[in-house]
Amino acid sequence: ADIKTNLLRRNPLVEIQIFPSLVQGSDAPKELLNALKKAKEAQIDTLIIGRGGGSSEDLSAFNDETLVREAAKFPVPIISAVGHEIDFTIADFVADLRAPTPSAAAELAVPNIEDIFVELEKYNNRYRIALKKKIEFMKLRYEKCMASRVFKEPLQKIQEKYIEIERIQ
Repeated sequence: ADIKTNLLRRNPLVEIQIFPSLVQGSDAPKELLNALKKAKEAQIDTLIIGRGGGSSEDLSAFNDETLVREAAKFPVPIISAVGHEIDFTIADFVADLRAPTPSAAAELAVPNIEDIFVELEKYNNRYRIALKKKIEFMKLRYEKCMASRVFKEPLQKIQEKYIEIERIQ
C-alpha cells in the first residue's frame, strides 16, 4: 500500500500492476517465483519486489536460490525494497537497485510529475527562443536580399548585359 500510495503521489499517470504473493512462510518462495513469472509475461518497464521489515526469518523467502536466480536474469530493472534500511537479503544484491524502504522504492521508480512539467517548460522556453532567433535571422536575410541591387532594380543587370553585347558586336 505504501508503494502504491507513493507512486501515485509522485505521478498519478503511472500505470501500476500488482503481482500478489505471500512474502513469508514456507510457501512464500514458490509464490514469489510465480509472481515473478507473471511479471515477466506482463508489459512492464520496472519491477519493485518489496515487503515491510521483519526478522531475518520473515525475510528468508527473499534468499531462496531459485527466486534469486530468476530475479538476476529478469528482463527489466528490478528495485528491491525488502525490509528496511538495516535488513539485507540476497535479492537485494541481484536487483538493479536496492531501496532502503518500500516507500523509497516508489521514489526511485517513477519521476515526480512536477519535475517533468518543469523540464517540459524549460524545453518549451528553449524552443521558443530558438524559433524566435531563427525567425529574426530569416528576416535579416530577407531584408538583405530585398536591399540588394538585383531586387531593387531587376532590369538593371539585363540592361548591362545588352550594353555589353552591343559593345562586343
